[in-house]
Amino acid sequence: MPPSAPQADRRLEDLPRDECLKRLAEQQVGRIAFTREDKIEIRPMSYRMLQGTVVLRTAYGTALDGLDGQDVVFEIDEADDRTGTGWSVIVHGTLEETWRPDELREIRTLGLFSWAPSPRDRILRIWPERITGRQIVT
Repeated sequence: MPPSAPQADRRLEDLPRDECLKRLAEQQVGRIAFTREDKIEIRPMSYRMLQGTVVLRTAYGTALDGLDGQDVVFEIDEADDRTGTGWSVIVHGTLEETWRPDELREIRTLGLFSWAPSPRDRILRIWPERITGRQIVT
């Protein structure tokens, strides 16, 4: 369904980094994109932010196996179909598995959960190299 607001009444704006971080901290579900065998894969993931990194909880034996040290992209967004407005934030960074007991203790306090029914005991972090965002406003 096309937005009810005329396109001329909307404009595209870049979001400053601090606003991107704020929106990342407010959301809980995003999408991680990565390449496997020269194909792009995208998976929805619940997450939390910790010290400027994106923290993911997953299981062993998933699509994220073997990606430790790889470049990934993480995205969150919100859209209003009625007005044709919305925003997106994109994190480009390196995915690393977290093993350190002190980090794991801190991550346990975040309330990070997985919607998937199987045990999710593997903790991954995206260490950002670049965070960008844009919004369409009226």
